[in-house]
Amino acid sequence: MASVRQPVADGNKSGQKGAPRYKFIKIARPKGCGPFRKKEESNLVEWQENLSIGVLEIDIQHKLLFEKFNSFLQACQSEAEGDTVHRLFWFLEAYAVTHFNNEEKLMQELGYPDFVAHRKQHQEFAGEVGRIKERLKNEGATQSLVSSMTMFISSWLVQHISNMDRAIGHFVHEHR
Repeated sequence: MASVRQPVADGNKSGQKGAPRYKFIKIARPKGCGPFRKKEESNLVEWQENLSIGVLEIDIQHKLLFEKFNSFLQACQSEAEGDTVHRLFWFLEAYAVTHFNNEEKLMQELGYPDFVAHRKQHQEFAGEVGRIKERLKNEGATQSLVSSMTMFISSWLVQHISNMDRAIGHFVHEHR
């Protein structure tokens, strides 16, 4: 089982910016796709309520991203056919792009000041996912590839939601 650092609410209600405190969440490895083959836990990447940013439409989409990612990982775990694994990863990628577009539209509508930097992170993530998709197409769902993509995607989602998206949540609550 791997761990990913995740910010924890520190009770700071004053609005002062500071370094977030972190806790570790456990990420179970799919048995057929990672170096920890014997793990058979059903919660692969668990949504934590403290990831909620307080904007309902965005929070719902984030939960769906976790679900889509877990569907992909479960297909690897069950050693599904390559076509199924590729289709699920393609769907995850397409859903992430749709989510990013929705999030960026909201930021533009609100005049969010950090839009450019936020969008750049989305573009960098999409580029890396595109490279992963090419490797998946060429190599198949090898243990090494799925293990590295699991760490990259789960870590990126948790960090991005906890920092960049949480800032959108604060901005929305201040300006709506």
